[in-house]
Amino acid sequence: MVTEQINNIFDIVTQISTFREDVDNKMQQKLCNVYVFHPLKGFGTSSFSSGDEIIRQGTETGMTLYPYFKRMADSLNALYGPQENPVFNRPDSVKISDYEVRGLKATTADFFFQRNQIERNKYYTAVQLAEEVRKAFGTRYYARILYSLQPQPDGTAKIVYDVEENPLTYIKLILNYNSFQGVGLVANITSRNFIAPYSRSMLTFNIGDNMKLRGEHLQLFGHGKNISANAEVQGEMINDFPLYNNFIKSDIYRQSNLKADLTVGSAYKRKVFVGAGTRWESIHFSSDISSQIRIKGHNDFLNSYGVLRFNSLSNGIYPKRGTKIEVEGGYTYNQQAGFKLSGTGQVISNTDSLGFGDNGFAHLKLNIEHYIPLSKRFTLLTHTQAGINFSNKQNLATDYFIGGLTSTFRNQIVFAGLREATVHSGSVAALRFSLRYQIVANMYLLGHFNALAYNFAGNYKLHDASLLTGYALTLALHYLGPLQISVMYSDQYKKALSYVNLGIPF
Repeated sequence: MVTEQINNIFDIVTQISTFREDVDNKMQQKLCNVYVFHPLKGFGTSSFSSGDEIIRQGTETGMTLYPYFKRMADSLNALYGPQENPVFNRPDSVKISDYEVRGLKATTADFFFQRNQIERNKYYTAVQLAEEVRKAFGTRYYARILYSLQPQPDGTAKIVYDVEENPLTYIKLILNYNSFQGVGLVANITSRNFIAPYSRSMLTFNIGDNMKLRGEHLQLFGHGKNISANAEVQGEMINDFPLYNNFIKSDIYRQSNLKADLTVGSAYKRKVFVGAGTRWESIHFSSDISSQIRIKGHNDFLNSYGVLRFNSLSNGIYPKRGTKIEVEGGYTYNQQAGFKLSGTGQVISNTDSLGFGDNGFAHLKLNIEHYIPLSKRFTLLTHTQAGINFSNKQNLATDYFIGGLTSTFRNQIVFAGLREATVHSGSVAALRFSLRYQIVANMYLLGHFNALAYNFAGNYKLHDASLLTGYALTLALHYLGPLQISVMYSDQYKKALSYVNLGIPF
């Protein structure tokens, strides 16, 4: 009897040793797999994803050994009594004892690991390794990041990254058409580390019916390079900026804007940015056609503000899920306005009598987009906008302009059902619901409903508080660039309007 049990135990140990060697060989092979990261598709292959196959083979082998273990357990229980069953947890992480990055030319290993914050002698799951790679990829310095896990004699692993860097300088060209701003060729030149290490410099311009030019320099600071200073200068000229009176176009203005902006802030986990800044703006406009009252003038002012941004969108164009939040609150001051209003051939110099003023005031801007996937093809979008000037005087240059389906100029509140700048006010709040249906790949049908209130805040208002409602139906294509063809209607304007946008406007 004893000899039979010894033989059984010897057979079990032999089979366990064979099984362990087989598992070790498979793990060694799987741990040498290469992980390929794609910004949209994630990871192609993963050693952790091979665990299910190893577990399946182990389960099958274990079932063949079960009768031997059962007899052994019964014998031991007869001698010593029943024992509590131990709980075994399947390992789902790997201990990283060392790391290395290969393929660097324009960037350094220190910069890479400041963003990809892998630390030695810590355990990481596949999800955690993916998140760290995404941090490095989010800098846009790298076109591709691959990594492999190399097993070490002590049971840990060394992670080796092979990277392909993006060019430090590149040029982009796109064609844009919009019902409001016409045709434009948008060109962008972006260069990294051009002025200083850990920086990005950009020059973007729009050549077309309306000219725009923007220069920007972003500089990163801090150990994790999560503190930034962003300097920006932008100028634009809108040749046909309309003004309406009771939904009827009363005048067309030529408007030119110039601004210089400096923002300093900190980013957290690539989703949240908190900062503060100061912006100088100069706005000039003049009437292009004759009207009862013609306005010509300018307004220069400073604006100091705090800003909060949050972005968890799944992708930039037609996202399936996520939230985007932009909040700015600040104070506008040091206004230097010069207006000339002429009516019936005479110049009106006392603009205060018409409600225009240059006193300082607080302001609040809000933009929130939230995407909710309802099914495989349906997505619900909620879009909240607000712009409020807490002012006791009206100033056309600092108003918010309502209308249009695409944001194309400063202080615009998009609204389905009205043309751009159909209504302007110092206080606006809008809510839009949109339902998007994916017809086929890269083709969508969208229905919009929005409601908007204006003239509800501030001590001085040109009109009483009012409410607008509007609707739109949009066919959207996303191939070479997003193309949106819309029909929209407002209950207050009572006319159907068409709207077309091709490409991403600047």
